[in-house]
Amino acid sequence: MQAAQVNTVTTATNKKQDCHWANYITFLCDIELDHNPFLSGLEPWVQTRVLGAFAAAYCDGRFNPKHDPSTGPAVGAKSVHAALNAVASTFRTNHCRSPAHDHITARLAFVLQRQLKGYTNKDPAEKPQKALTPSILRTLTALRNSTLDEAVSQLAVGAFFFAM
Repeated sequence: MQAAQVNTVTTATNKKQDCHWANYITFLCDIELDHNPFLSGLEPWVQTRVLGAFAAAYCDGRFNPKHDPSTGPAVGAKSVHAALNAVASTFRTNHCRSPAHDHITARLAFVLQRQLKGYTNKDPAEKPQKALTPSILRTLTALRNSTLDEAVSQLAVGAFFFAM
């Protein structure tokens, strides 16, 4: 049964999860809770706060020695959320209640939802890419010198058509 559970996720996913768990253990060492990685004996709201503090440390780049704190957050909200999910998954894999989730609704704890929303608000806006103009497409179709050029121009015109 355990082998089937291990085979449900890819090796890359397991590596990422292991990396997030190692960062979590490092964080627990920093706050002197490394003797209790599953936070047993602590109130559920305290467990959630510990995970929130881990998320803050992860966002600030405490696990990346190359990060310069003056440049802002080290990672975006999606990466912090992925780290929290990986730690929560390890809790559940070891038959422990996930402190990242509300035990009644099984949704992400409200405090962590707010924290992640704050990180999302801090994330820089995505830079839109410049669009291909019809004049570029005309030039592309006029400069067809080989069958590869012809194929590329046809694909570009087709993509432009479907994007409209």
